[in-house]
Amino acid sequence: PAAVILLWLLPGLHLTTWRPRESILGLNLLTHNFMQGFVPGSYPLGIEASRVVVEPVDFDPAHLVKLLDRVDYEALRSASVQLGATDLPEELPVTLNPKADVTILKKIHRLLFEIRIESGNLTCPKTGRKFAITN
Repeated sequence: PAAVILLWLLPGLHLTTWRPRESILGLNLLTHNFMQGFVPGSYPLGIEASRVVVEPVDFDPAHLVKLLDRVDYEALRSASVQLGATDLPEELPVTLNPKADVTILKKIHRLLFEIRIESGNLTCPKTGRKFAITN
């Protein structure tokens, strides 16, 4: 069953219920890129995926170029290697053009948005503690 989240819209208005679609559950690599363990220096978390799903998402190169300023590329590349995708370059080019660098942007887009881990574990690099990924 889908999780139920209760949201207050505005003071004095009614309480509403939001149920996420089944297809958005799981962990994508964009979310993983911002996660860390409880111990300082426990970044990035290791990935042990037992079920991975790929779902197409609309490609917007201009948005992706802006978003990449906030993404830790080294952590993304490490996560992609753990999932078996080894075709990302060692380093991200200093400047990316949404029209000229479409090939690399599509690879990054696929990793950040289309690959979703439905089950497995995230592992803290400092303590070895495992955090379950479940639907």
